[in-house]
Amino acid sequence: MPKREKFPAKNDYVPPTTPFEGNSRYKSDFPVHGRTPRESFKPVENTIRSDAPFEGMTEARKSYVQHCVVTAKLNPVGIARIIIIIV
Repeated sequence: MPKREKFPAKNDYVPPTTPFEGNSRYKSDFPVHGRTPRESFKPVENTIRSDAPFEGMTEARKSYVQHCVVTAKLNPVGIARIIIIIV
């Protein structure tokens, strides 16, 4: 089998001497659009402050219904004992 001939690398590329003056593909595909500021959705600061102290009671706290929690635990012998916890 004959040996292959080695071909020298071609260095034909010569970089341009003038700077690039056109638009790139990215700039032509995605033009810059002017942005307008968004309208503020912040509420107007016209609240009335009360001089009364905060009581800490909310509607959720007032309407909360307390329930018993029933859990079963096994002791080492395997007998279940029921524990009623009132929260």
